[in-house]
Amino acid sequence: MSFGLIKLLHTYHPQPILFEFKGVVVYWYGFFIVVGILLGLGLILYLAKKYHIHSDHVWQLVFYLLIFGLVGARIYHVLCEMPYYLYQPLDILKFWQGGMGIFGGVIAGVAVVYFYTRKYHLPFWLWLDILVVGLIVGQAMGRWGNYFNQELYGLPTILNWGIPIDVANRVDKYVLFQFFHPTFLYQSIWNCLACSVLLISHAFRFKKIIRGQLIRPGIIFTTYVWFYSVGRFMIEFLRIDRQPEFGMWRLGHISSLILIITAIVITCCLKKRKMQLI
Repeated sequence: MSFGLIKLLHTYHPQPILFEFKGVVVYWYGFFIVVGILLGLGLILYLAKKYHIHSDHVWQLVFYLLIFGLVGARIYHVLCEMPYYLYQPLDILKFWQGGMGIFGGVIAGVAVVYFYTRKYHLPFWLWLDILVVGLIVGQAMGRWGNYFNQELYGLPTILNWGIPIDVANRVDKYVLFQFFHPTFLYQSIWNCLACSVLLISHAFRFKKIIRGQLIRPGIIFTTYVWFYSVGRFMIEFLRIDRQPEFGMWRLGHISSLILIITAIVITCCLKKRKMQLI
């Protein structure tokens, strides 16, 4: 991490609004979500072309994924903070102000891909391999929206890259502290690393396809699931946002463990299947 970025993080007080124009308010959170979607879509189209998949299916499937994925992610977030939304039910609709749970988005997204590929007789696991690359890019960008909302930060810290949080946005328990772990940054860096791993995996697969070798679709998807979940599990120990807790475990810990175990089981099952030639 460069000294300039460390200094900026340590001194800059972000605000949620990017700009206002004639009564129209544009939020940083929404801006980064849109940027993440565009970058992710670009990668998905690139990979689809490499696999000789028609772009029409990409556009249709991504359209459905955006709708149901965002709904699933929002539902997960609302369930995590149910006491708040019971008193402020209209805030459930204000997704542009932040509040998405990736675990809910992934579950909804997998369901959409399953039904879509069944309908059009497309390779389910290969599509998941392609789509998760776009997903992880969107996640990496979306975390910067959390930064400007001053949300999902971590425990208080005296580290040089600790970020200042305004009093109004501090968790009551830590209201007397000024600097906190930039968990958004940790997650964004981890997601970028995950994206690199997935792209390298696709590159190796392309070489196998060119050589006429067999491949196992689905392994890249399960790599995403366990790789992301391991990072999320570790970062959960630093996060202090409201979540249901079960003893010393937060809901994020439990969700991560379930996904890690699920990914390992699916990977073992996929490796027992016959390899395919794309």
